[in-house]
Amino acid sequence: MAKPRILIVDDDPQVIDTMKAMLAGMPFCCHCTTNGSEVLSLMESFNPSVVFLDIFMPSPDGLDLCRAIKENPSWRSIPVVFITGIASAEERIQAYSEDSLPDAILHKPVSRSGLLITIRAMLRLHEQVHQLEDALQQQRKIEELRDNLINMLAHDMRHPLQSIYGFCSFLDGTLRSNFSVEELAGNIKSHAFRLNQMLQNLLDVGKLESKRMPLFWEETSIISCLNACYDRLNNDAFSHGVSLEIFSDNPDFIFVADKMLLGRILDNLVN
Repeated sequence: MAKPRILIVDDDPQVIDTMKAMLAGMPFCCHCTTNGSEVLSLMESFNPSVVFLDIFMPSPDGLDLCRAIKENPSWRSIPVVFITGIASAEERIQAYSEDSLPDAILHKPVSRSGLLITIRAMLRLHEQVHQLEDALQQQRKIEELRDNLINMLAHDMRHPLQSIYGFCSFLDGTLRSNFSVEELAGNIKSHAFRLNQMLQNLLDVGKLESKRMPLFWEETSIISCLNACYDRLNNDAFSHGVSLEIFSDNPDFIFVADKMLLGRILDNLVN
């Protein structure tokens, strides 16, 4: 596991040496600098887990650097700790916007125990922010997948609705048909059942909690899937002057699938 990286910035070399000595032998990777102008490039190359900034340094000072770090989306989650020996520093800090404020303040002279406690607290904060960001990203992906699945199901539900409407037109005499009333009623019932299954799928997708579409596995055969597709679409095809035929080199082939989802795929392809 990689060691946490600690960046310490102070224009006083004695403070740098003191803090380095305090952290000697600890499971941290430290980088120290007395030059504030190096900080932003170090944020890229060193990629610290915690940043300690002296507030009052030659330009850019700690306040300006903290604001630059907090305004950068890539660095915003990295905790920043101010170190200062000036008692009135907190009054000046409060004049800055909340988004530019540090996550903690250490007053000089810094004690070893205070330094270590602060580092551990900031590392916990850093990890918690990362976990929260990962959870939010995961949630966004789930919501995007849910929206895509709902749109797909809504699109596929139009076909059985159109078929039911067409069969009803045969029944009421709006369109001429060679089918018996029993056959038309059976087709309407079949498409209504299919529509109800899609509606149940839609409800299941609404409860989606992982990046996977809910699947319902069962054993089926090639020929049964093709026959079912034929039965669902043949009347529509007939009304448009299209003749459907089934061909299969291996009609007895058995496999496991979500028959509902596979049926929707076949319907969309044939339709």
